[in-house]
Amino acid sequence: MKISVTILLLLASLSISNSAQATSWVDVSSDGNSYLVSGGALFHERFEDDREKAATCTDCYWQVQRTCLDFDPFDRGPCPELLASCPKGMTIAEVEFAKGSTKPTWNSTAWKFVSHTCIGPLGPISSEEVIHKIQSSLKVRVPPLRVETSPPKRTLINLPIRVKQLSASKIRYSNLEVAGIPVKLWAESTLQIRCQPCRELPEGLIAKRSGRIAIEVEARWSAWYTALGISPIKVGDPQIRQRKTLWISAAQLKSRFWKVGK
Repeated sequence: MKISVTILLLLASLSISNSAQATSWVDVSSDGNSYLVSGGALFHERFEDDREKAATCTDCYWQVQRTCLDFDPFDRGPCPELLASCPKGMTIAEVEFAKGSTKPTWNSTAWKFVSHTCIGPLGPISSEEVIHKIQSSLKVRVPPLRVETSPPKRTLINLPIRVKQLSASKIRYSNLEVAGIPVKLWAESTLQIRCQPCRELPEGLIAKRSGRIAIEVEARWSAWYTALGISPIKVGDPQIRQRKTLWISAAQLKSRFWKVGK
């Protein structure tokens, strides 16, 4: 009896405990105008520093404080220009940065100003919060791995063998929302191919001897997300792996010569 197996790419590859679910990566000040983000942070394009590094930093802390709250329309200071740099529905905020193994206090001298950014009513976005939401609530179906060789069953020694993936290698998932910001999510796979005894060349695999050749194919799936136009960020490991073995027969081309005439 043939059993059909459906493989699920659980973006929560590791089980999440109740204590982990209660973790908060963003602290809010008593007046609601300042935020302390632990780890990576997703900043608006108004942020002048490196947004990719800010999003993937694991030992960083960010203090984000709304500014120009009591703005006077007749003020000739920096507020008019700063406020105009943010889209409708977002306000300007100052970003201070600290790095280390211990979270600084609100009034610590470790904070250094790095940039301005724009934030919405729900405040800044934590990268860890996005990953946690993906891992705890979403799963993506991975299609069964289907691959073939070209030529399909038989080949000659020193002729290239190519491996082609027939099943989908990329899956898009509908957007989710974190702190009012849309997040795009997808999963994609890369092929790892091993063949013994073979030589690996740019044009394909070359069998070294005649006989049955085993080609082991492994698809490694990873999940990625992006938000606010930031470069794709990997959700995390471990990866989901699918394996399949293809068999192909390799033969030695032999030449025969006949004497013509007397």
